[in-house]
Amino acid sequence: MNYAYIRAGRVDHIAASAGEEMTGLEYTVELAEGSTVSLGDLYDGSTFHHPLPPLPAAPTLSPIEFKLLFHPNERVAIEQLRATDPMVKDFMSIVEDPRITHINLSLQSTRYALAYLEEKGLITAARTQQILTGVVQ
Repeated sequence: MNYAYIRAGRVDHIAASAGEEMTGLEYTVELAEGSTVSLGDLYDGSTFHHPLPPLPAAPTLSPIEFKLLFHPNERVAIEQLRATDPMVKDFMSIVEDPRITHINLSLQSTRYALAYLEEKGLITAARTQQILTGVVQ
């Protein structure tokens, strides 16, 4: 029989004995035979849960790679709207600023800009999600 030692809601230690002295423990829980509980699993006082894997980091792209995420017809439509829409003009001027070395797709400002393009009908919600993958189509 194995025992899970719980500290701060996570499995901190697994041992064959419940008698180990460890400071700062919240629980010592007897594990069922064949249990898949492992170090780092979450424990809510009654049930063990495997933690969710961390989200992958959003890619960063060069300005040209970022522009290539858009289809040609989307780039043309953005360029046309840029002439009359100050929000599009501002965003594209940032993208094209020579001091910019990369575009971070996880930044909220990038996501707001894509949402604005979507709101204006230049890209769809599905295209926004494709663009956020950072994979040039």
